[in-house]
Amino acid sequence: SHSKHELGEFWLRKTRKPVLAVLCVRRRRDGPDDPAHGDAKPQYFRGVNLEVSMPTGSLCSERNAIGNALASDPALRRKDLFGIAA
Repeated sequence: SHSKHELGEFWLRKTRKPVLAVLCVRRRRDGPDDPAHGDAKPQYFRGVNLEVSMPTGSLCSERNAIGNALASDPALRRKDLFGIAA
């Protein structure tokens, strides 16, 4: 248990401003023979910007949300990404 939160000191050390993003994913089935053909129920994935002063640089909130979605489902396709808001 830390007495101080590290959000501003480490994770957002450049701007100290969190930027949040939400990605909507709608898995589309390919063939009409597939019983789940069509659009599946939307899923939402969150992301936040990371600004750690390291050689790898920063990660924007949108890319972070896409990475969370891909980690949740490695078979995710670009056409399944419906929209993103930051």
